[in-house]
Amino acid sequence: QLRSNILEMEKLCLKVQKDDLGLLKRMIDPVKEEASAATAEFLQLHLESVEELKKQYNDEETLLQPSLTRSMTVGGTFHTTEDEADPQSMTQIYVLPEIPRDQNAAESWETLEADLIELSQLVTDFSLLVN
Repeated sequence: QLRSNILEMEKLCLKVQKDDLGLLKRMIDPVKEEASAATAEFLQLHLESVEELKKQYNDEETLLQPSLTRSMTVGGTFHTTEDEADPQSMTQIYVLPEIPRDQNAAESWETLEADLIELSQLVTDFSLLVN
């Protein structure tokens, strides 16, 4: 969505009169920088989340070696060695990364969402002005 909005904005900038380009650039650049920073922060959080999930998955995989014959509880769910034969049962636990529960991460997700909505509205308003 962000990439689409930026491309749309760049196409619309080509329609602006040359005299107004400086003013337009001063208006758009801070928003682009803020969106870029929010995106970079989101990608960093996502990377950390993926790394944590991989670590958790590897830890679980180590715990569930086929040589173990006893049952074990993983993530609040009761698993037996029979469950290991069904790859989907373990995969579903790790398919989608969770939104981090700590305060900073939650705020970051909310900020990114708000920034994308604001950018989308700016592109829409700008498009209406140019056309």
